[in-house]
Amino acid sequence: MTVVIRNMGNFFSLVVQRYLPDAFIFCILLTFVAMLGGIFLGGKTPLEVFKFWGDGFWGMLTFSMQSSMALMTGYALSSAPLFRKGLSKIARLPKNFGQAVLLATTGSFLLWYFHWGVGAVATGLLCREITRQMAKKGVKMHYPLLVASSYIGSGTWHLGISGASQLLLATEGHFLEGLVGVIPVSQTIYAPSTLIMSLALLIVIPIITYFMIPEEKDFKEPPASLIKMMEKEAEAEGSIQHNGRKTLGEVLNNSILVSMFAGVAGLIFLYYWFAKWNGAFDLNIFIVIMLVLSIILHYRPSSFYNCMKEGVRVAAPIFLQFQFYGGIMGIMVSSGLVAIIANWFTSFSTPFTFSWFAYIAAGLVNMFVPSGGGQWTVQGEIIMRSALDLGVSPAQAVTAFACGDGWTNLIQPFWALPLLGFAGLSIRDIMGYATVVFIFVFIIMSAGILFLPW
Repeated sequence: MTVVIRNMGNFFSLVVQRYLPDAFIFCILLTFVAMLGGIFLGGKTPLEVFKFWGDGFWGMLTFSMQSSMALMTGYALSSAPLFRKGLSKIARLPKNFGQAVLLATTGSFLLWYFHWGVGAVATGLLCREITRQMAKKGVKMHYPLLVASSYIGSGTWHLGISGASQLLLATEGHFLEGLVGVIPVSQTIYAPSTLIMSLALLIVIPIITYFMIPEEKDFKEPPASLIKMMEKEAEAEGSIQHNGRKTLGEVLNNSILVSMFAGVAGLIFLYYWFAKWNGAFDLNIFIVIMLVLSIILHYRPSSFYNCMKEGVRVAAPIFLQFQFYGGIMGIMVSSGLVAIIANWFTSFSTPFTFSWFAYIAAGLVNMFVPSGGGQWTVQGEIIMRSALDLGVSPAQAVTAFACGDGWTNLIQPFWALPLLGFAGLSIRDIMGYATVVFIFVFIIMSAGILFLPW
């Protein structure tokens, strides 16, 4: 079995390296496919499709800024001395590369399961520190597989406690309440069948990534420049050396009091947000938490600010590509392609197969609309109405949708951008290994959707 999975990993990695373009080119090709679909399937004119693309282009602006801020603050936090020490303790646990892959895969699953925003950033931090510790120990490694293992959680996140569609259905006043009522998370996220699927994925997927480890002669070490940069960050420990007399500007730039003032102000806000104002834990608050922790743990404003400037470089692909995905989403929704895909799968479904076809449809749409909450708003009503017509449990239907929405993240580079920014790799380096996991996730999810009781 080990040889078979290793050969699968080598095969898909070779194919992807040879034929898959960079993430930005992949995004452009998806745009072209969506445009053709809008014209030939949606029955729209080319001018209408271009308008849909233009209307949607800036639709992701808020989200791209949120994601970029999450990545930049995560980068700054990873360079803070105290945080680095804590992360180093975890990253030092593996004694060999096999254990490092298991840690990266399991950590990715758990972080994404907790919250997709945490997973998108924290997996990159953990991967960087594991890499540094392995290099420090002189352990040989296959860096692309380690990075790919850190991306695995993106394929299962929608079954976790931040699942957008399930949480929305559990909220009073949601847009489908008149159709299906309020569905508590005890019937979706915490349903026995969902937990069984999640547990099966947590057990099986780390084993699959472990089995994909190539022979040592085929290892690809991380770039020497990357290791050097990591070690430089670790040695700096956020300290600033000064010679001679300090100016007032230098004193303020390196004043711990300034950082503490900003940090305490942020902590007061967070306290009132959760304790007094009953605010929700969403992506914006996640970013505030990362920002406040980064400021406090860097001690000096100049140290924090310099790390944020470097984080801008890491976040550059997000600034660019998220807007193009907004254009794709605009085409998919306004041209009716989402409804066409969902209705086509529904047209030949039976009560037994409906949820599985809903799973496949959600996975297909996710390739063009890689946003769980956004996809549910345009596909949810079709799924729920069809489920009720066929006598299928709405809880099973939304869980199937959640499975599909996460599943194809493994072959969609959108959510890999933050991790790749941390790792310094391209999508071609990791997608072959992610494709193997994609196949096994499909098997586990399909079995759970079809045969577990709902």
